[in-house]
Amino acid sequence: MEYSAVKNRAFAPISEVCTPDRALLYHLAIGFGAEDLAQVWEERLRSAFPTMAFVLAHQGGWMADPGSGIDYTRVVHGEQRLLMLAPIEIGAALSGQARVTHVVDKGAGKGAVVQVENRLTDASGREIARVTQTNFCRGDGGLSQSDPAPEPLAVLPERAPDAEITLSLPQNAAALYRLTGDRNPLHIDPERATAAGFKRPILHGLCTLGHAARALCQRSGRGLSALDTRFSSIVYPGERLLLEIWDEADGAAFRARAPERDAVVLDRGWIGF
Repeated sequence: MEYSAVKNRAFAPISEVCTPDRALLYHLAIGFGAEDLAQVWEERLRSAFPTMAFVLAHQGGWMADPGSGIDYTRVVHGEQRLLMLAPIEIGAALSGQARVTHVVDKGAGKGAVVQVENRLTDASGREIARVTQTNFCRGDGGLSQSDPAPEPLAVLPERAPDAEITLSLPQNAAALYRLTGDRNPLHIDPERATAAGFKRPILHGLCTLGHAARALCQRSGRGLSALDTRFSSIVYPGERLLLEIWDEADGAAFRARAPERDAVVLDRGWIGF
Protein backbone atom coordinates (compact mmCIF):
# COMPACT_ATOMS: atom_id res chain seq x y z
CA MET A 1 0.00 0.00 0.00
CA GLU A 2 1.19 3.49 -0.87
CA TYR A 3 -0.20 6.17 1.45
CA SER A 4 -0.83 8.86 -1.17
CA ALA A 5 -2.45 6.44 -3.65
CA VAL A 6 -4.99 5.35 -1.05
CA LYS A 7 -5.56 8.66 0.76
CA ASN A 8 -6.01 10.62 -2.48
CA ARG A 9 -8.04 8.02 -4.33
CA ALA A 10 -10.73 9.68 -6.44
CA PHE A 11 -14.16 8.07 -6.29
CA ALA A 12 -16.81 8.72 -8.91
CA PRO A 13 -20.25 9.36 -7.42
CA ILE A 14 -22.56 6.34 -7.40
CA SER A 15 -26.25 6.83 -8.18
CA GLU A 16 -29.10 4.56 -7.14
CA VAL A 17 -32.85 4.71 -6.63
CA CYS A 18 -34.26 3.29 -3.41
CA THR A 19 -36.98 1.17 -5.03
CA PRO A 20 -39.72 -0.55 -3.04
CA ASP A 21 -38.42 -4.01 -3.97
CA ARG A 22 -34.87 -3.11 -2.92
CA ALA A 23 -36.09 -1.83 0.45
CA LEU A 24 -38.39 -4.80 1.04
CA LEU A 25 -35.53 -7.22 0.38
CA TYR A 26 -33.23 -5.35 2.74
CA HIS A 27 -35.85 -5.29 5.50
CA LEU A 28 -36.42 -9.03 5.23
CA ALA A 29 -32.64 -9.60 5.28
CA ILE A 30 -32.27 -7.87 8.67
CA GLY A 31 -35.11 -9.73 10.31
CA PHE A 32 -38.34 -7.80 9.78
CA GLY A 33 -41.25 -10.25 9.51
CA ALA A 34 -44.82 -10.51 8.34
CA GLU A 35 -46.01 -8.74 11.49
CA ASP A 36 -44.00 -5.62 10.55
CA LEU A 37 -46.35 -4.49 7.76
CA ALA A 38 -44.93 -0.98 7.47
CA GLN A 39 -41.56 -2.53 6.62
CA VAL A 40 -42.50 -5.54 4.48
CA TRP A 41 -45.64 -4.51 2.55
CA GLU A 42 -45.27 -2.03 -0.29
CA GLU A 43 -48.70 -0.52 0.33
CA ARG A 44 -47.54 0.74 3.74
CA LEU A 45 -43.85 1.24 3.00
CA ARG A 46 -42.87 4.92 3.14
CA SER A 47 -39.18 4.93 4.01
CA ALA A 48 -36.32 2.45 4.33
CA PHE A 49 -34.90 1.39 7.66
CA PRO A 50 -31.90 3.70 8.31
CA THR A 51 -29.21 1.01 8.12
CA MET A 52 -30.10 0.52 4.47
CA ALA A 53 -27.72 3.46 4.01
CA PHE A 54 -24.95 0.84 4.33
CA VAL A 55 -25.87 -0.79 1.01
CA LEU A 56 -27.17 2.13 -1.07
CA ALA A 57 -24.91 3.92 -3.59
CA HIS A 58 -21.72 2.56 -2.06
CA GLN A 59 -18.33 1.87 -3.66
CA GLY A 60 -18.25 -1.89 -3.05
CA GLY A 61 -14.96 -3.77 -2.92
CA TRP A 62 -12.70 -1.03 -4.29
CA MET A 63 -9.82 -2.25 -2.11
CA ALA A 64 -9.53 -5.30 -4.37
CA ASP A 65 -8.36 -3.00 -7.18
CA PRO A 66 -4.65 -3.79 -7.76
CA GLY A 67 -4.04 -0.07 -8.14
CA SER A 68 -4.78 0.43 -4.44
CA GLY A 69 -1.73 -1.64 -3.51
CA ILE A 70 -3.74 -3.15 -0.64
CA ASP A 71 -3.48 -6.84 0.22
CA TYR A 72 -7.24 -7.35 -0.10
CA THR A 73 -7.10 -10.99 1.04
CA ARG A 74 -6.17 -9.79 4.53
CA VAL A 75 -8.57 -6.88 4.88
CA VAL A 76 -10.94 -7.06 7.88
CA HIS A 77 -14.01 -4.86 8.42
CA GLY A 78 -13.23 -3.32 11.81
CA GLU A 79 -15.79 -0.63 12.65
CA GLN A 80 -18.92 0.98 11.23
CA ARG A 81 -20.53 4.33 11.94
CA LEU A 82 -23.77 5.88 10.69
CA LEU A 83 -25.19 9.38 11.05
CA MET A 84 -28.75 9.83 9.76
CA LEU A 85 -29.74 13.35 8.71
CA ALA A 86 -33.04 12.67 6.90
CA PRO A 87 -35.26 9.65 6.12
CA ILE A 88 -34.45 7.40 3.15
CA GLU A 89 -37.67 7.88 1.20
CA ILE A 90 -38.94 5.11 -1.07
CA GLY A 91 -38.39 6.11 -4.68
CA ALA A 92 -35.68 8.63 -3.80
CA ALA A 93 -32.83 9.05 -6.30
CA LEU A 94 -29.67 8.98 -4.21
CA SER A 95 -26.04 9.76 -4.89
CA GLY A 96 -23.14 8.43 -2.85
CA GLN A 97 -19.83 10.30 -2.76
CA ALA A 98 -17.01 8.48 -1.00
CA ARG A 99 -13.65 9.73 0.24
CA VAL A 100 -10.82 8.25 2.26
CA THR A 101 -10.63 10.21 5.52
CA HIS A 102 -7.83 8.36 7.36
CA VAL A 103 -4.89 6.13 6.48
CA VAL A 104 -3.17 5.16 9.71
CA ASP A 105 0.08 3.20 9.71
CA LYS A 106 0.44 0.68 12.54
CA GLY A 107 4.06 -0.10 11.57
CA ALA A 108 5.87 -2.51 9.27
CA GLY A 109 4.29 -5.95 9.53
CA LYS A 110 1.58 -4.59 11.86
CA GLY A 111 -0.97 -3.45 9.29
CA ALA A 112 -2.75 -0.19 8.55
CA VAL A 113 -6.18 1.31 9.17
CA VAL A 114 -8.17 2.84 6.31
CA GLN A 115 -11.35 4.78 7.04
CA VAL A 116 -13.77 5.69 4.24
CA GLU A 117 -16.75 8.03 4.46
CA ASN A 118 -19.70 7.86 2.05
CA ARG A 119 -22.15 10.75 2.00
CA LEU A 120 -25.61 10.03 0.63
CA THR A 121 -27.55 12.93 -0.88
CA ASP A 122 -30.89 13.13 -2.64
CA ALA A 123 -31.69 14.75 -5.99
CA SER A 124 -31.96 18.18 -4.37
CA GLY A 125 -28.51 17.88 -2.82
CA ARG A 126 -29.85 17.37 0.69
CA GLU A 127 -27.58 15.13 2.76
CA ILE A 128 -29.45 12.03 3.89
CA ALA A 129 -26.80 9.96 5.65
CA ARG A 130 -23.11 9.78 6.41
CA VAL A 131 -21.68 6.24 6.46
CA THR A 132 -18.16 5.64 7.78
CA GLN A 133 -16.41 2.29 7.41
CA THR A 134 -13.10 1.43 9.05
CA ASN A 135 -11.04 -1.44 7.62
CA PHE A 136 -7.94 -3.04 9.12
CA CYS A 137 -5.50 -3.93 6.36
CA ARG A 138 -3.53 -6.68 8.09
CA GLY A 139 -1.18 -7.29 5.16
CA ASP A 140 0.03 -3.71 4.97
CA GLY A 141 1.97 -1.28 7.15
CA GLY A 142 5.28 0.53 7.09
CA LEU A 143 3.87 3.39 5.03
CA SER A 144 5.61 6.57 3.90
CA GLN A 145 3.09 8.72 5.83
CA SER A 146 0.39 8.28 8.43
CA ASP A 147 -2.67 10.20 9.61
CA PRO A 148 -3.64 10.58 13.27
CA ALA A 149 -6.01 7.85 14.44
CA PRO A 150 -9.72 8.63 14.00
CA GLU A 151 -11.86 9.41 17.02
CA PRO A 152 -12.34 6.21 19.03
CA LEU A 153 -15.71 4.63 19.67
CA ALA A 154 -17.35 5.23 23.04
CA VAL A 155 -16.51 2.88 25.90
CA LEU A 156 -19.35 0.80 27.34
CA PRO A 157 -20.65 1.67 30.84
CA GLU A 158 -19.14 -0.30 33.71
CA ARG A 159 -22.49 -1.08 35.33
CA ALA A 160 -24.56 -4.17 34.57
CA PRO A 161 -26.73 -3.97 31.41
CA ASP A 162 -30.21 -2.52 31.82
CA ALA A 163 -31.76 -5.03 29.40
CA GLU A 164 -30.96 -8.01 27.21
CA ILE A 165 -32.49 -9.18 23.93
CA THR A 166 -31.98 -12.57 22.31
CA LEU A 167 -31.42 -12.45 18.56
CA SER A 168 -32.04 -15.74 16.76
CA LEU A 169 -30.37 -15.40 13.38
CA PRO A 170 -31.90 -17.57 10.64
CA GLN A 171 -29.85 -20.23 8.89
CA ASN A 172 -30.36 -18.47 5.57
CA ALA A 173 -29.30 -15.04 6.91
CA ALA A 174 -26.14 -14.79 4.79
CA ALA A 175 -27.78 -16.26 1.68
CA LEU A 176 -30.48 -13.58 1.93
CA TYR A 177 -28.30 -10.63 2.93
CA ARG A 178 -25.83 -11.17 0.07
CA LEU A 179 -28.64 -10.25 -2.32
CA THR A 180 -28.51 -6.68 -0.93
CA GLY A 181 -25.09 -6.19 -2.53
CA ASP A 182 -22.17 -8.00 -0.86
CA ARG A 183 -21.53 -11.14 -2.93
CA ASN A 184 -18.26 -12.14 -1.20
CA PRO A 185 -18.12 -15.97 -1.52
CA LEU A 186 -17.03 -16.26 2.14
CA HIS A 187 -20.72 -15.82 2.97
CA ILE A 188 -22.05 -18.63 0.75
CA ASP A 189 -19.33 -21.06 -0.41
CA PRO A 190 -18.24 -23.67 2.19
CA GLU A 191 -14.99 -24.36 0.33
CA ARG A 192 -13.98 -20.69 0.25
CA ALA A 193 -14.90 -20.31 3.91
CA THR A 194 -12.83 -23.37 4.90
CA ALA A 195 -9.86 -22.13 2.88
CA ALA A 196 -10.07 -18.83 4.80
CA GLY A 197 -9.97 -20.67 8.14
CA PHE A 198 -13.66 -20.76 9.03
CA LYS A 199 -15.62 -23.92 9.75
CA ARG A 200 -18.45 -22.75 7.44
CA PRO A 201 -19.64 -19.59 5.66
CA ILE A 202 -19.79 -16.56 7.93
CA LEU A 203 -22.42 -13.85 8.21
CA HIS A 204 -21.86 -10.32 6.94
CA GLY A 205 -20.98 -8.01 9.80
CA LEU A 206 -23.45 -5.44 8.48
CA CYS A 207 -26.20 -8.06 8.57
CA THR A 208 -25.50 -8.70 12.25
CA LEU A 209 -25.52 -4.94 12.88
CA GLY A 210 -28.78 -4.54 10.96
CA HIS A 211 -30.46 -7.20 13.10
CA ALA A 212 -29.19 -5.50 16.26
CA ALA A 213 -30.33 -2.03 15.14
CA ARG A 214 -33.78 -3.36 14.22
CA ALA A 215 -34.18 -4.98 17.64
CA LEU A 216 -32.97 -1.86 19.46
CA CYS A 217 -35.40 0.39 17.57
CA GLN A 218 -38.29 -2.00 18.09
CA ARG A 219 -37.55 -2.06 21.83
CA SER A 220 -37.33 1.72 22.14
CA GLY A 221 -40.17 2.58 19.75
CA ARG A 222 -38.00 5.40 18.40
CA GLY A 223 -36.17 6.06 15.16
CA LEU A 224 -32.44 5.76 14.70
CA SER A 225 -30.30 8.90 14.34
CA ALA A 226 -26.81 7.46 14.86
CA LEU A 227 -25.20 4.03 15.06
CA ASP A 228 -21.63 2.93 15.83
CA THR A 229 -20.01 -0.42 16.54
CA ARG A 230 -16.85 -2.50 16.36
CA PHE A 231 -16.90 -5.93 14.70
CA SER A 232 -14.90 -7.92 17.23
CA SER A 233 -15.58 -11.50 16.11
CA ILE A 234 -17.27 -13.47 13.34
CA VAL A 235 -20.88 -14.61 13.40
CA TYR A 236 -22.30 -17.76 11.81
CA PRO A 237 -25.79 -17.89 10.27
CA GLY A 238 -28.21 -19.64 12.60
CA GLU A 239 -26.44 -18.55 15.78
CA ARG A 240 -28.16 -17.16 18.84
CA LEU A 241 -26.82 -13.79 19.97
CA LEU A 242 -27.36 -11.99 23.26
CA LEU A 243 -27.72 -8.24 22.85
CA GLU A 244 -26.79 -6.37 26.05
CA ILE A 245 -28.16 -2.82 26.40
CA TRP A 246 -27.29 0.16 28.59
CA ASP A 247 -29.98 2.88 28.42
CA GLU A 248 -28.92 6.52 28.25
CA ALA A 249 -30.93 9.74 27.89
CA ASP A 250 -30.37 10.16 24.15
CA GLY A 251 -29.80 6.57 23.09
CA ALA A 252 -28.28 3.32 24.27
CA ALA A 253 -24.89 1.64 24.45
CA PHE A 254 -24.82 -2.02 23.42
CA ARG A 255 -22.79 -5.08 22.62
CA ALA A 256 -23.67 -8.50 21.23
CA ARG A 257 -22.30 -11.85 22.33
CA ALA A 258 -22.47 -15.37 20.94
CA PRO A 259 -22.90 -17.12 24.31
CA GLU A 260 -22.34 -20.65 23.02
CA ARG A 261 -18.86 -19.61 21.86
CA ASP A 262 -18.31 -17.07 24.67
CA ALA A 263 -17.43 -14.51 21.99
CA VAL A 264 -18.23 -10.80 21.82
CA VAL A 265 -19.21 -10.14 18.19
CA LEU A 266 -20.30 -6.47 18.36
CA ASP A 267 -18.51 -4.26 20.85
CA ARG A 268 -18.55 -0.60 21.95
CA GLY A 269 -21.89 -0.10 20.26
CA TRP A 270 -23.95 3.08 20.39
CA ILE A 271 -27.37 3.89 18.97
CA GLY A 272 -28.78 7.41 19.07
CA PHE A 273 -32.53 8.02 19.00
